[in-house]
Amino acid sequence: DPLDAARNFDLMLLLDQSIKVNLNDFLLSEEIENITNSIPTLESKIEDTTDLNLT
Repeated sequence: DPLDAARNFDLMLLLDQSIKVNLNDFLLSEEIENITNSIPTLESKIEDTTDLNLT
C-alpha cells in the first residue's frame, strides 16, 4: 500500500531527526566538557604573557 510506505518513510525521517538531535546534544556536552577542561590551561597561558610584558 503506497500510503503505508509513505507513513513508514515519515517515521524513518522522524527517527533519523531525533537520532541526529540526540547525537548533537551528546556532542555538545562533550564539547562543553572539553572547553571547561581547557580553561585552566588558557588562564595559565594568559599569566605567562603578562609575565612577559612586565620584563
